[in-house]
Amino acid sequence: MRRMLIVLAAIIIVLSASGIAAAYFLLNRKGEGRRIAEKKGIPYLAIMAHRGVSDLAPEATDPAYRLALEMGADYLEADIQRTADGVLVCFHDDTLDRNTDAAQVFPGREMDSIDKFTYAELMMLDIGTWFNEKNPDRARETFHELKILTLEELIDIAESHDNRPGLYLETKSALRYPGIEKEIIDLLKSRGWIEDGAPMDSVEVGNDIDVDPLEDADGEVEPAPVRIADGPARVILQSFEDESIRIMKDLAPNVPRIYLVDEELEEKKGGWNELIAIAKKYDADLGPSGYQAWPWRTGEAHRNGVLVHHYTLNKPWQMRLLRFFGTDGIFTNRTDLALKLYRRQKMQPIEEYFKRIGY
Repeated sequence: MRRMLIVLAAIIIVLSASGIAAAYFLLNRKGEGRRIAEKKGIPYLAIMAHRGVSDLAPEATDPAYRLALEMGADYLEADIQRTADGVLVCFHDDTLDRNTDAAQVFPGREMDSIDKFTYAELMMLDIGTWFNEKNPDRARETFHELKILTLEELIDIAESHDNRPGLYLETKSALRYPGIEKEIIDLLKSRGWIEDGAPMDSVEVGNDIDVDPLEDADGEVEPAPVRIADGPARVILQSFEDESIRIMKDLAPNVPRIYLVDEELEEKKGGWNELIAIAKKYDADLGPSGYQAWPWRTGEAHRNGVLVHHYTLNKPWQMRLLRFFGTDGIFTNRTDLALKLYRRQKMQPIEEYFKRIGY
């Protein structure tokens, strides 16, 4: 992402010198993206905690998600897979070698996929120690022996606080797990997160504070309670796979969907406009990588009634730049930085958040 955004930064400098940049932002700060988001009940400049606050705690673990909850993320984002005995779990990778001790616990099986393990076997793994070894400056004794979370446990976390974030769930490698869309939706229905009924109405979601992305945040606004889970877009489903998006639409037409895309998929499908067409076919919005963040692309999506949520932005200058170019929301491993930049909220010292969540 660095190469593309450096180029974009150079463009901003040139435009700023001629005064065009200010005019561009002025015309777009209350433009199509905001109107589309309001119509769908999705917070504008939505902040998705990508596997939790995964730069400060092991990804997709209890502390990572509780940090995001405590800080005030709009959505807790997770990749959902299924064990050999049918348990839905939150885990990103196709294999266990990178961020578990599977090589020690199950020698020779660390390159196997999640569906080759039972839930009981996965509970034998440590998903936290790798983080301490890779990031000694952020290591914590409490990260040792963390366990893979189930989707049920993620829901429990989301419901455990005065903040009420939504859930932003990806069917990871969906073709490997036939029927996983129905299982996710059925579980969410059983927990009251999805309801059958009429199409969503426009609502005031309450997390929209307008910010000039070209100015440094000063952190003067008190944090507002997060109430996404009380609105119509309490769940957003996402996938890179067309068929999974289609199934989501058939099973839960009132639940927002995000068609995840990258440069490879764009080339395979025949270009950006074709990705927009596919998203519209399934009444979905788009989730492109930062490499695809050119403002005219986002503008074309908006002209077609499609929101754009970009992944994964972790540096303040990246967040500021993509905000300028019209993003409607970002996936980030640093919820704290995104909230400060986009909402100007007062953020507490990181240690204070860890103290609150017991880590």
